[in-house]
Amino acid sequence: MENEEYLDGCGKKLMDQKELAQYLMVAEKTLEHYRWKGVGPRYIKIGKLVRYRECDVIEWLKAIMKAKEAINDQE
Repeated sequence: MENEEYLDGCGKKLMDQKELAQYLMVAEKTLEHYRWKGVGPRYIKIGKLVRYRECDVIEWLKAIMKAKEAINDQE
C-alpha cells in the first residue's frame, strides 16, 4: 500500500505553505492566520512541517463558494 492519501481518493499531492499561498494568491502569513483561527483548509503536521492535501484545499474552496451562494440567495 502506497499511502493514505492515495487510498482515500485524495491524491498524492501535498503542498507546503509557500505553494498554497502562491496558488491562492495570498501571503503566507494569511495561511498562518487561518490555521491559528481554525478557518482555513485542513492541514497535516509532519513534525514542524505543515502540509496541505490538494483535495482538502479543493473541499475548503467549494465550501466557501457554497456559503457565498447561500448568502446571495438570501439577498
